[in-house]
Amino acid sequence: MTRLQRISILVCLVAAVGAPLLTAHALLTHLGPMSAAYLYAAGESPGVAAMFAMLALGTLPVAGVVWFGGRWLHATRRLAHLTESARSAELRGISYRRIDSTALLVFAVGIWRPQVYATAGAEQTLDDDQLHAALLHEEGHIARGDTRWRVALLAARSAFWFAPGFRRSLTAIIASSEFLADAHALNNGACRRELFEAILTAASPAPARSSGLSGGPVSERLALIVSGNPAPRLGVAKQVFAVPLSWVALPVFAHLVVMCGVLCGGHP
Repeated sequence: MTRLQRISILVCLVAAVGAPLLTAHALLTHLGPMSAAYLYAAGESPGVAAMFAMLALGTLPVAGVVWFGGRWLHATRRLAHLTESARSAELRGISYRRIDSTALLVFAVGIWRPQVYATAGAEQTLDDDQLHAALLHEEGHIARGDTRWRVALLAARSAFWFAPGFRRSLTAIIASSEFLADAHALNNGACRRELFEAILTAASPAPARSSGLSGGPVSERLALIVSGNPAPRLGVAKQVFAVPLSWVALPVFAHLVVMCGVLCGGHP
């Protein structure tokens, strides 16, 4: 991922958590000093009702993040079970962890200490040149911090699941990370033919194929590898910025409601 794409993802997460908090601040600022009797009467005010509605709406992204967190913890436990028996291996100076499985899997994972994993099925299906290209691709993800930022991206996607076009923009960022990892592999010793064949083999419709190496838009990746330009510029970060920035309008509007209420007479 590019720096701008990472910033856009971070802005999404900050907006997802910050918007409902700031909306709640406006609500508490308006209702906090009120007496119990006036508080009951204010509850019937259209302005206060609108603020409660905005607060409820603002919690949608937080609920999405919490939902994603639960799924991510479950997936982490399953991954730990899958990799607990992995053994250290090395190919042409690239260290990775070998998993005893017939599936064709080559992937990088980890937030604090990311590692590359490859299954015995990948070692048997891919020749050394193809496996080397696949490992370089996954090392590219680690070098660019994709294993960490992919988690943040998926959390942002879960937060704004209701925003039109937002999922498509984040999918384009995932594609960009795959293009850049392909470029890293080619720039660090992988041959175009071997990388092409490794991706094509991993993406084949046979059962138990890789969902790691064959991530992103496979046909576009293969075409770009053949053309010699595996990392095109994708200007998708600006579209991603639009969603969290528009979401900030909630607390801004909530505070305007409070200011209007104060300017129009306030409360006893």
